[in-house]
Amino acid sequence: MKKWISFVCLGLLFLSGTAFAEDETAELRRIIEEQNQRISDLMSRIETIESAQDNQAEWIEQKDKPIWTDTIKVSGDFRYRHELIDEEDLDNRNRHRIRARIGVGATLSDEVDLGFQLATSEASGRNSEGDPVSNNQTLTNAFSFKEIWLSQAYADYHPAAVPGFRLIGGKMPYPFITAGKSELIFDGDLAPEGGAVKYAKKFDSIEALANLYGFWVLERSADADSGLLGAQGALKYNFTAFEDKAHVLGGVGYFDYGNIEGEKPFFDKDGKSFGNTLVRGVFPDDFNLFNAFGEVGVTVKKIPVYIFTDFVTNEAVSKENDGWLVGFGVGKTKDPGSWEFRYYYRELEKDAVVGGFADSDFGGGGTNNKGHEVNLGYQLTKNWKLAASYFNNDKKIAGGEDETGYHRLQLDAEFKF
Repeated sequence: MKKWISFVCLGLLFLSGTAFAEDETAELRRIIEEQNQRISDLMSRIETIESAQDNQAEWIEQKDKPIWTDTIKVSGDFRYRHELIDEEDLDNRNRHRIRARIGVGATLSDEVDLGFQLATSEASGRNSEGDPVSNNQTLTNAFSFKEIWLSQAYADYHPAAVPGFRLIGGKMPYPFITAGKSELIFDGDLAPEGGAVKYAKKFDSIEALANLYGFWVLERSADADSGLLGAQGALKYNFTAFEDKAHVLGGVGYFDYGNIEGEKPFFDKDGKSFGNTLVRGVFPDDFNLFNAFGEVGVTVKKIPVYIFTDFVTNEAVSKENDGWLVGFGVGKTKDPGSWEFRYYYRELEKDAVVGGFADSDFGGGGTNNKGHEVNLGYQLTKNWKLAASYFNNDKKIAGGEDETGYHRLQLDAEFKF
């Protein structure tokens, strides 16, 4: 009997110990869960505080940032050039030249932009105004101050309802469609004045381009104004079947000068004809220019390679009225260490284009010249480029004139921001 009582007591003691252990485990679990919840709450609070701090820092940064920086962009460039000119029968000419440009772009809305640019240029022409085809300023005249001109001032309207459509009015950036950056008809620095309508539309691999121009060239108080009406159209096909990028571009254009026959050259100084035919100091004929151009390009191992051609004829005259250009290019200066090379050959007869607006470097500027041009560029840094250009040309190529050799070397250091 006593044994049974002992066994019962031991059993009760074991059960009570087990129950106590279970109660203790449950209590520990409860405490751990409470601690986990507290840790979770603390982490949530920390994340909330950190997020608030980030938002506050961003708000302070935006608050300190001027509002105008979101709508106004400032850009510019500076070029230092050493130039050597060797023209037959004349003394060699060495000169140092600078070009400085600063532009401001303002976004008024999603559909309207404004653009302004100030630039160097040399006073010339009948009214001693800035050269329309050059922003170069020669370093000379005993450290005299150099002039700054308004080179661009325009509005650009691009409605969201018509993607690819642009209406530009004012003194605008170079608006023309070209192949291989050709300057056969117009110098690349030309900033026409008036209005332009531009439209670009993509259809899968094909891009269609169409431009209309209406420019005021010379306003006269007592005579009819001179103007320029023009139109260009082009198609660009981008090959998608190739691993490397490839394209073909082809286009035509027509430019009709109004009230130019019987007038002096537009930018005349001291009777300079810029290569064109003059009779008693005025244009004897009109200028109605038909233009055709083309380009084929492919990118090989991230290096663009392209060939191009450009042709123009003045349909208003029957002789000395054609101009043509062929060339090729390799590379493009963009990232540090990148390079580019371009070669051109061209012939431009006396009355193929208006000489005062033609390339200002080739053959000394204007028309009635032919020859070679080579360009080389190397991108040192993101904002610093070195370049060199060489011109091996002949001037006075029209029948009955004595051709003269013309050589020009340009060495450039270009900076931009």
